[in-house]
Amino acid sequence: MARADRSGMTKVLLFIAGYVVAAQLAFQLAYVSPIVAPIWPSTGLAIAYLLLAGRRMWPAVFAAAFLANLGSGHVGPGVALGVATGNTLEAVLAVYLIRRWIGPGSPLAHPGDVLLYVLLAGLVAPVPSATLGVVSLCLGGYESWTHFAGLWMVWWQGDMGGAIVVAPAILAVAEAPRPRPGAGRIAEGLLLALATAFTTVLAFGLLPFRRYPIEYLPLALLVLATFRFGRVGAAIGSLVVLYAAVWEAALETVSMSAWRASQELLLLQLYTEVVAITTLLLAAVVTERGESQRQLRESNARLSAQMEAALDGILTIDEHRRVIGFNKRFTELWAIPDELMRTFSDNALLAYVRPLLVDWPAFIGRIEYLYAHPEERSRDEIHLVDGRILDRWSAPVVSPDGRHHGRIWYFRDVTERIALEDALRRQNTRLQEVDRLKSNLVSAVSHELRTPLTSIVGYAEFLEDELAGPLTPGQVEQVHMIQAGARTLQRLVDDLLDFARMESGQFRLERDDADLAAKVGEVVAAARPMAIEAGVELSLAAPPTAVTVSMDAQRIGQVIANLINNALKFTPAGGRVTLTVRVEGGVALVEVADTGVGIAAEHLPFLFDRFYQVDAGLTRSKGGAGLGLAICRAIVEAHGGQVGVITEPGSGSRFYFTLPLAMARAV
Repeated sequence: MARADRSGMTKVLLFIAGYVVAAQLAFQLAYVSPIVAPIWPSTGLAIAYLLLAGRRMWPAVFAAAFLANLGSGHVGPGVALGVATGNTLEAVLAVYLIRRWIGPGSPLAHPGDVLLYVLLAGLVAPVPSATLGVVSLCLGGYESWTHFAGLWMVWWQGDMGGAIVVAPAILAVAEAPRPRPGAGRIAEGLLLALATAFTTVLAFGLLPFRRYPIEYLPLALLVLATFRFGRVGAAIGSLVVLYAAVWEAALETVSMSAWRASQELLLLQLYTEVVAITTLLLAAVVTERGESQRQLRESNARLSAQMEAALDGILTIDEHRRVIGFNKRFTELWAIPDELMRTFSDNALLAYVRPLLVDWPAFIGRIEYLYAHPEERSRDEIHLVDGRILDRWSAPVVSPDGRHHGRIWYFRDVTERIALEDALRRQNTRLQEVDRLKSNLVSAVSHELRTPLTSIVGYAEFLEDELAGPLTPGQVEQVHMIQAGARTLQRLVDDLLDFARMESGQFRLERDDADLAAKVGEVVAAARPMAIEAGVELSLAAPPTAVTVSMDAQRIGQVIANLINNALKFTPAGGRVTLTVRVEGGVALVEVADTGVGIAAEHLPFLFDRFYQVDAGLTRSKGGAGLGLAICRAIVEAHGGQVGVITEPGSGSRFYFTLPLAMARAV
């Protein structure tokens, strides 16, 4: 921190010293008044300093201006204070206006910015300085009010010269790139500076050459400096012209009257200001052009890299059907030799690829059509005699003004993709046929099983009723086992038949308004013996009022029974299965929650798919074909509802489904 403070103080002291020295040199040319100089470089120093260090450093400008004016020995502290106030206000106003209207960047980066800088810093900002300075001199008795206008004009133009010539030179050097130039570059710059100074002296200082119109001879060297060194060359070259010309003019105006000498210097400064503005504008144009060229080179490099990295063969044709761009992939796809590509001839390429094509008329016909209709896009497939298939895509190259500048073509080898698509289509056709045969088989087998299954159930009931004679306790138990197996088989057959109906589109609903809570109660009552046998507590929580929905009561009962059966099958003895019925969010909600084993997360996306079983071995031991939940989802969704599950392994599962309320209840 201390080092930074010392560095900042050093810069402040250097600025003050430079300001005072520049002021004392300028006072040597103050012919019309001791402190009214036609050339005032300190203005440029102050503006550049505040632009670089910030407006908060205005006290340094005030101190430098006060010391410079007081140190001239021609005015007292009061007048020096007034003049310093004007000098400070000038620099602060210039920086404020620059930042307000040009922005935080360099004020010399663009031609428009240069003109704004000249207007704001060169023409507007010196007004308060000239006004306060001359008023202070007149009020202090150092000048007569009758000379106010002349003094004001000299003061204003002197400050303008500092703002337009000196400040840009400092800013250009401060903002220049930091890499040190080589010895050759330094030597070139010094030679240009010396040549500029010499031609300026030649044009304005040597009497034998006054008869020739060579005043703009230095401008040629300034243009060269601008192109070679950019903004730095323009700004420093203008500064060299100004002070070389002033030096020679000062030597020649010694014998002139004060006002005549001042007038000569003002005219000379006006000339240098015009030269400076011209070269700064040129430098801005050159800088912009260089930046545009750099961006263009980078853009071209990126475009070239993208083209070469592309999987597609790319060919660009201009509006005159000349080849203007291509990538390596294009030549590889068509096996075109490099020497042919270097001809840049569209006709030569077409002649080369003609023998490679299966359908040349279609190929060339499409090309000719697109050239005749430059606004159209196109995509088609090209078949080659070697069996390859290329995907061809084309679009026009359009500039922002809407003009067409040719066409770009993309070629991609899609032989393998098309072969794979054909294989997948054939495979899909086979799978669809297998699926159809499977559905037919399921339907046929299910129907065929119903007849013997009905006989088994009937004879089991016949035996249970002891119509054929009394049964021993062992025989009764065996009959019960037959009945349990028949019921399990009956459920499987019913599931298979429902599945077959859904697959064939014969699944129908017979809907009517009914109390969902009552239906759930019926199914729970029917399942209670099974729960008691499994050692699982089965309970129901339902509202006291009816929950009316439009439903197929038999099918919804099937859904509830399936969910209860699943919960009972996978809940160990001592567990609990709870059914809840409630109205929530404008729908009727039924939940079946258990304290069973739960379901792992990886199974959840497939849980309601047909034939999907979380644990095939466990499912088979409990009975089931993996169709129950798929049928539940089909029934619920056919009613306009939704079905889902919330579960975690070891924490049980909560299956739920929703049904829309009947219209009267929903209202």
